[in-house]
Amino acid sequence: TRHPLVSAFFKLLALAMHLIEQGGWYRGFSVQQVDAAGMDGGPVKKELAMEVDGEEDKSEAWGCFCVTVKFAREAMAQSEQCFDDLLAAVLQFVLALPTPMLDLDLQLPALKAAL
Repeated sequence: TRHPLVSAFFKLLALAMHLIEQGGWYRGFSVQQVDAAGMDGGPVKKELAMEVDGEEDKSEAWGCFCVTVKFAREAMAQSEQCFDDLLAAVLQFVLALPTPMLDLDLQLPALKAAL
């Protein structure tokens, strides 16, 4: 591999996604809300901050959720140029996304490539 640190970064992100799933950090969010609000968090951000899990401030989690969704989409779009270990690491990251980030448009190509 020409750039082993890049594939290691995606492996680290996959591990982070597993930990986020276990901690339930993105509970209450969905990809549809990101699409409705626009990729920057948009107007839905204030509403979510007040109603998710009864917690008053989820704006930080919402911002991270939006950035992670955008990054996952970009990574999957660029994965067509990857091969070997980097491709495996990108697919591992996409398939490790937490349940609220389930997006068949994103994960179906990853599943096809992985199999």
